[in-house]
Amino acid sequence: KFVNENDLTIDFYDASLKINFAYPDFFSGSKFSLHGLMSEDNLKYTDLTKPDYRWRNNIWGFRIFTLGEVPFFLDFGISVSQFKNEIMPKQSGIKPKSNEVNDFTISTDFLYVLDSKDEVSLGVDVKSFTTKLFLLNRLDFQIDAGADGLGSNAYLNYKFLRFSDLGIDIGARINLKDLAAKGDLIEPRINVTYLLLPELTLKSAFGVYQQDISTIVDEREVLSLFDPVFIIPDYMHKSKALHYMAGISSKLSNYFSIYLESYYKKIVSAPTLNENKTQFSQPDFLQSSGESYGGEIQAKYKTNQIDLSLSYTLSRAFKEVEGVKYHPRYDSRHNLNFSFTLNFFDDWQFSANWIYHSGRPYTQQLGYYDKLLLNDFLYDYKIYESLFPIRYFGDKNTARLPDYHRLDLILAKKINLGFMKMNFDISAINVYNRKNIFYFEQSTGKIV
Repeated sequence: KFVNENDLTIDFYDASLKINFAYPDFFSGSKFSLHGLMSEDNLKYTDLTKPDYRWRNNIWGFRIFTLGEVPFFLDFGISVSQFKNEIMPKQSGIKPKSNEVNDFTISTDFLYVLDSKDEVSLGVDVKSFTTKLFLLNRLDFQIDAGADGLGSNAYLNYKFLRFSDLGIDIGARINLKDLAAKGDLIEPRINVTYLLLPELTLKSAFGVYQQDISTIVDEREVLSLFDPVFIIPDYMHKSKALHYMAGISSKLSNYFSIYLESYYKKIVSAPTLNENKTQFSQPDFLQSSGESYGGEIQAKYKTNQIDLSLSYTLSRAFKEVEGVKYHPRYDSRHNLNFSFTLNFFDDWQFSANWIYHSGRPYTQQLGYYDKLLLNDFLYDYKIYESLFPIRYFGDKNTARLPDYHRLDLILAKKINLGFMKMNFDISAINVYNRKNIFYFEQSTGKIV
């Protein structure tokens, strides 16, 4: 129920299912799990001059977990999912866009525990992926970037758990079969923790991460309601990033702890939309690079009845395309999160969550100019009816939106019937009715 439903005509539904089954006489040491999720969100306007939006998800999966007689574990799963997102312009003049993603995955994971308590794990997955993507760039050039492919990945991991004060987690992801774009065969990763004092732990990590699929955004949109997923084409490199992390955690008492963490992310390659494409011979996407870095501090207080958390993050991000460097849309300098949970008797729970982040960048729309369209030279007396308004913009992402913050409250109840567990909750979102920007209509300047 939206309090201000006259401003937002939104309807949505979410339905999820999970069934666990275990029968020792049938398959000793095994557990079967079936899960599903269905959701749909619609933003509809009765005004024909405003576009409609739709998002739809369908996810189903089946897993088998088996414990062997020796310390050996097997986890096998099959999943299928579908995602759809589309913009229906009606008479708004907004460019039509649609995106559909279908995914079928089979995965198998193995874990073996050695006598030294060290763990060896490995796994492999095979993925069939299909995407449909249709959109128009800012110059009204049609882009149809649908694709399909079959990919496969494996991983190998070794955890040193034999030491009481030192933990080392080293492994690699192996790209056996690429969906389309080419990349490195091996992605090494390592994670190290060291117990310097009983109350103080040092942490560090490094990893190389690649992706066959990615999302793209139109940086000229103030707030985007369409972030399509697509397979990176074979004329480009995979999305690739190098991650570095270092941190400290301190447990000052049985109930209170503090975490400090810093990170640096180097984006070697990532696809971005070619906003200036005007010919079929030009690529739909361009290669981009970037970096992001920052630090976070988090304090936690936890007892059986109370769970309290406060965190602050200071971060900065940059993106570079064809020699032009700017802040990407997700760059937010300051982020603050506060959460409070109180557990009552008889499985009642009350939660309060407050979030804040400073304004994110956007490209300012400076004004309009009339473009003359001469489609029929025989009727030149209608020349002034052939003027079409065109928006022009300032430098990319040099302006900032207002700060965003809101308070959400949740009251929940858990019911355990033995053979079934149920959860009920009632929530209030944006309790003090903060006027955060949901969407900005560039054609009219209206803020929703």
